Amino acid sequence: MSAEGFTVHWTSTYPPGTTYHVRASPKSGALATTGLSQAFSGLAADTRYDVEAATAAAGPFAPIG
Repeated sequence: MSAEGFTVHWTSTYPPGTTYHVRASPKSGALATTGLSQAFSGLAADTRYDVEAATAAAGPFAPIG
């Protein structure tokens, strides 16, 4: 991973237009998207980020990858 960030992609069985809430922990907060990918930027180098997604802002969140 570069110091700038990364993009995560996933597949889904939900219909097109579904809103996904995606977060990269330990960075706080989830980003909303209706696509099947999400870019993260402004991240620290040499840090592990666990990426999770949910179809509701409150979760439950599930790991991607």
